[in-house]
Amino acid sequence: MINETMAGFENILAAIERGRVVFQFPSLVDSRYTVATVQEKDHAERKEMIFLVRLLLVRMIKVRRLMQHGKVPTEIFDIEFLDKILKNFKPYDVQDCSYYNAILQNLFFAVLANPKDSLHPRMFAKEIGRRGAKTSFRYEKMFSIPEEEVVAMFDAVDVETDPIFECLDTEISQTGKKCHRDGFSREPRASQRARISNSLFFYEGEDGKGLIPLLKELVLTDDEYAELIERVLKIGEGHDSWYYEQTLKEENYDSKN
Repeated sequence: MINETMAGFENILAAIERGRVVFQFPSLVDSRYTVATVQEKDHAERKEMIFLVRLLLVRMIKVRRLMQHGKVPTEIFDIEFLDKILKNFKPYDVQDCSYYNAILQNLFFAVLANPKDSLHPRMFAKEIGRRGAKTSFRYEKMFSIPEEEVVAMFDAVDVETDPIFECLDTEISQTGKKCHRDGFSREPRASQRARISNSLFFYEGEDGKGLIPLLKELVLTDDEYAELIERVLKIGEGHDSWYYEQTLKEENYDSKN
């Protein structure tokens, strides 16, 4: 099962690389302005993209494991349920990215990285212009149900926090600029908010499956989950150097002709 799952993950990576789905993150936009040459830009973008793909896969595997243990509701993988709580939900659409924003980002950052605490209840971010509230819910307008129902749905999840789900948006990056690496933002601009196609998650066809159908099939032991994560952390390995060398060859060829 692990081999089949990894093959599915490789197909998803290929779909992202070929631009068949939206996989937009602020750090990918930012990398265009932090390097000097075309080949450095391409290499930096690919390196960051591989990191973000691995991060998404590990987070989703851990969600599936929690789901298997009854700690996260299975409904968040169910299209019929999602159709009832999200506005104009299009599970197979390339441009609709509401699932990642409204469901997964809120689950990752406002729930699984935010312990349930009666003194500090989970809630939607409300203050206009207030930044840095990385554990408050966002995207209330993407839901078709009232905010209190959204909070109640997520509040049913009560697990120990895991550092993998901490939001990586920071005010100061290594370049001295704001770095919205996870893009958990109320700002819709590409430099602020991450977007991933619904189709990446829900697609099912003869040429492959999306992330949710792949994860639904997983029923693993804790050791097997650990093995799967270990292999995911190597996905795309070796491609970086090949890609960089190919870019250099192409530029050298162009300069001689």
